Amino acid sequence: MRYLTKLLVCFLYYKNELQVQMLLGSRTLLGGHKS
Repeated sequence: MRYLTKLLVCFLYYKNELQVQMLLGSRTLLGGHKS
């Protein structure tokens, strides 16, 4: 059970990191197009 919880936390953290990376990527892309 503890291993499952750890796996879930890791998955959620990875998912959040991915979303942040995508957000930053799209933001830089938009900034590049503007300037």
